[in-house]
Amino acid sequence: MAPKPTADPAAERTKAAIREAAEKSGAETKELPESAQGLDAKKDEDIPEGAKPRFPCPERDDAALAAAEVEPGIPLLPDEPWILESSLLKLRGLEYHGIVEVKTYGGKVKKALKFTATSVTIYDLHQTTVHSEGRTAHVRSLPPCPRSTRRPSPTAR
Repeated sequence: MAPKPTADPAAERTKAAIREAAEKSGAETKELPESAQGLDAKKDEDIPEGAKPRFPCPERDDAALAAAEVEPGIPLLPDEPWILESSLLKLRGLEYHGIVEVKTYGGKVKKALKFTATSVTIYDLHQTTVHSEGRTAHVRSLPPCPRSTRRPSPTAR
């Protein structure tokens, strides 16, 4: 079935990029059925007998946010957020541990989501952070080799 054109040029570019990437990897693409398209929420009527209940959507939890404590053993973090770019990021054994507080070099305490993973593989790493006098620091891996860590519990924040 041929893809149906949309009025949104950005959506068309995204679809074309997905088709191109799939073609390069030998994967097949197909359009979703009309009933599954769009942004409107639709009740799932096709639930098999005995299926587990759906995972609840996250909701704001002010009590958990207020109860967050400073996480021990974490080095001071940059005052400004950093940006991680990667052509592929694989997180295996991902587990969410809730909201914690972390300290920055400037002495601020910030809330953060704490995740651990049994394995992290980053392809084509490019990490940037803004530091003193508005300068940007860059950390890059040498392509095409992935960078991996397989510790018992690497922590991602």
